[in-house]
Amino acid sequence: SAPSPHRAMPRTSQAMRWPLVVLACSTCVAAAARARGHGVATTPPDETVTPAATPANFTGVWDCDCSENLKPFLRAIGYNWFIVEMATLAQATQTIEQNGNNFTFRFESFPAMTPPRTTTFQLGDEEVPMKDDGGRDMVLMRPTWDGAALVADMRYVDPPHALVSRRYIDEQGVMVEYLHFPARNESLTRYWNKRV
Repeated sequence: SAPSPHRAMPRTSQAMRWPLVVLACSTCVAAAARARGHGVATTPPDETVTPAATPANFTGVWDCDCSENLKPFLRAIGYNWFIVEMATLAQATQTIEQNGNNFTFRFESFPAMTPPRTTTFQLGDEEVPMKDDGGRDMVLMRPTWDGAALVADMRYVDPPHALVSRRYIDEQGVMVEYLHFPARNESLTRYWNKRV
């Protein structure tokens, strides 16, 4: 079988996030991304910024600050021009409850393009049905820790696009989500600030 994409990930391939929040967030400018210590657009987050030991605590309410490569990524996974354009206007919030190996994610956007969604899963779950921001059916597969990063495979139901997800908290306290769509070699990075 093929090696797991979550181990020894090359800088030019795999990695990502969830629940898939394809809507909302302004576009990060390159200077702002570099100020956060990250690359731009299709460059996967540098694993050296991910603490190697203790798993992250994602509990809290997180507002999307900005995203990189949003429009090309949305087009690659099959969204039409209207959704792609509207995605840049919405503001997204994730509320995460983390209790040991159990997680609940609630996603909301304003203006509301779809009803709020909640996804509950446990580390190691083989398949968890969920929906993306546009209401398309997806499956979250085998979420696990890779050091302090939460990683998982994902798959759309129709068409069966396979994605890879990586989520961690950087040294500045920003939650970073990275999605990769290997079949089209497109990636999306999103930055989330925690409410105080």
